[in-house]
Amino acid sequence: MTEVTSGATAGQGPAVEGELPAGARRIWVAMGVLVCLDFLLGIGAIAEVPFGRATEWLPAKGRGLYVPHAIVGAALGLGAVYLLARYGRSTHRIARLAARWGIAGIAVGVVGGLLAVVHPLRLAGMGLMLVGGLAAAIGYFMPSLEAHDRKERAALQERLDAEAAEGPYG
Repeated sequence: MTEVTSGATAGQGPAVEGELPAGARRIWVAMGVLVCLDFLLGIGAIAEVPFGRATEWLPAKGRGLYVPHAIVGAALGLGAVYLLARYGRSTHRIARLAARWGIAGIAVGVVGGLLAVVHPLRLAGMGLMLVGGLAAAIGYFMPSLEAHDRKERAALQERLDAEAAEGPYG
């Protein structure tokens, strides 16, 4: 696998036990940013596309935001499948959890998107897209947050070890 268990990560200083390499963390951040972008496009689509429109796959008004929202959503779906295939059985617990949590959120969002096409189910679909997007964002930012937490804990431990070595009277 591509996991680092000791040594240094390029440009990141000493690696912490079990930490993902910087390159692997970048894809998680990219997916989280794409989820946020898709969320913003979805909010824009809500403002532009008439809510009371008939059941239709491609609305006449608001295509400028509706179509990019769908394209970014499709890209997220492909990315989620890739991450699940790549990290779904990883020995790195956070990567495995993030891949599974992320694809679950994307799947809920996809179901919501399909429901939002049908007029009577539109509000429920929009709610599912919101919940799915939030879950996916949490999942995809999880490895970065965990890496930050590891570094903070390591720095704290170094300070505590240095203070203990100085003794009670400095």
